[in-house]
Amino acid sequence: MARIRKTAVIGAGPAGCTAAFEAAKTGRKVVLFEKEKAVGGRTLSHRADGHTLDTGAGFFTNFYPRLEGYNRKLGLESDVVRLSRRNVLISGDQVAPLALGSPLSFLRFPLVGTANKIRMIGRTLGRTLKYRGLDLADPSALSSLDTESIARDARRTLGEEVYQYLVRPGIEPFWYFSCEEVSRALYIGLQARAADAVFYTYANGMDSFCRKLSESVELRIGKTVTSVSAESSRSRQSGQTGKSAGSGKFVVQFAGKTERFDEIVFATTANVAARLTARMNDSLVSAEQKSFLKSQNYAENVMACYRLPHGMLTDSDTRIPCGPGPNSVAAITVNSDKRSGNSGEDLLSIYVRGKKARALLKAGKKEAFAEIRALAEKVDSRLLELPLQPFFLKQREHAIPVHAVGRYRQAARFLEQQKGPVVFAGDYLANATVEGAIHSAQRAVEALIREAGN
Repeated sequence: MARIRKTAVIGAGPAGCTAAFEAAKTGRKVVLFEKEKAVGGRTLSHRADGHTLDTGAGFFTNFYPRLEGYNRKLGLESDVVRLSRRNVLISGDQVAPLALGSPLSFLRFPLVGTANKIRMIGRTLGRTLKYRGLDLADPSALSSLDTESIARDARRTLGEEVYQYLVRPGIEPFWYFSCEEVSRALYIGLQARAADAVFYTYANGMDSFCRKLSESVELRIGKTVTSVSAESSRSRQSGQTGKSAGSGKFVVQFAGKTERFDEIVFATTANVAARLTARMNDSLVSAEQKSFLKSQNYAENVMACYRLPHGMLTDSDTRIPCGPGPNSVAAITVNSDKRSGNSGEDLLSIYVRGKKARALLKAGKKEAFAEIRALAEKVDSRLLELPLQPFFLKQREHAIPVHAVGRYRQAARFLEQQKGPVVFAGDYLANATVEGAIHSAQRAVEALIREAGN
C-alpha cells in the first residue's frame, strides 16, 4: 500500500486554501499554516460589535468562472450578495456620479467631453469584441498584451482626459498601484468586460470562501513558519532526523516546533516565499524562480474604518477622487452598501494608497486615524461634520502585487517550469484577484501531481 503523502501549505489566503482543498482531494494529508489567527489572508474580515468588515479584497465579479464554480461546489451561492455599481467621482469642487454599466449615467458624466466619450465607447466596444473571452487569471493568456503600461496605452488610444477621469479612477482605487507602473494586460481584460460587469461579495464576509475551503484540512492557525529546509537523502537514510514529527524530506519550523513533510506549497506573498526558499538547492527552487520571487514589488495600503450613527449619510456610494496628480485617498466607502451590521450605526472606510500609505505603515493608531480623516475631509466635505469614531485600522505593506510590464510573461514561464515537490501559489503569479489566486493554486497542485504521479 502506497504511503500517504504529507503536504504543507504555507499561507491561508485564497491561494493557500484552494491549494490545500485541491491537494486534500487527491488523498494527501494536508496541513495548512497561517500566521494570523484566522484564515483569509488579504480577504480576511474583521468581526466585532455586530459588524463584519472586509479588511482587504472586498468584491468579486461575474467573470470569475473558477470562483463561481467553487461557490456552487461549496454551497456558498446563498451567501452571495450583489453590490451597487454606483460611484461618485470627485475632482476639486466637482462631484460627478457614475453608475457603471449605465449608458445614461456615462453620457451625463460631466468630467469628460462628448468627443472623448464617443472615443471611449468605440474603444471599449472594439476590445469587448476582441478580448471578451480573455482569461484574466491566466498569465499565459495575458502575455501577448504585456507590452506597455496602462498609462501609456490609455493616453495613446483615449487621450489624457479619459485617462485621468475614467481610466485611473477605474483601476487605482481598487488595486492601489499606479497605472504608470503596471502592465496594460489586466486593464484590457477589464475593459472588455466593463459593459456588463456585476460585482458581488459574501454576506458573511469575503473570507467565507477561505473558511469553507479550509474545513477539509488540518489547520495551524496563529503559527508563523520561520524556516523550511530540505534534508539530503543521505541524512534521511542514516536516521539523522532530529526530533521532527513524522517522516518526509522537508522540515518546517514554526512556533518553536518542527514537523516533516513530503511536499511544500508556498502560498505566501512573494517576499515571504523568497525568504523561506533562499537557501534551498537550485534543483528544488531554481535560480530563476528565486530571482522572480525576490524582484516582486507590492503596493501599500492603509485602511481606516470609523463608526457613525446609522442614517447620517444619505447614500452609500463609493466616493473616488480623480484628476491629474497623486491621489492619496483611494476611496471612501460605507459598509451598509455591502451588508447590514449593527442596526444602530454604520461603518465608513477610508483607503489610502501611494506615498502617504507608505508613510502611515508604522504610524500609531491615534495618529493614523487622525491623519487619514484629515486627508479624506479634503476630498469629501460631508465628513467635516460627521461624528466619526475609530473602529478598525489595517496597515498592509504588501497589499497588492505590482505587475509591471513584462511581469505576466515572467509569471507564465514560472508556472510552466515549476514542479513538485516544492511549488508556489499566489496572486503575484496571475493577477491581483481571488480568481487569479485560485488559478495559481490549481496550477501548483497540478505540478505536485505530475511530479508524484498522483
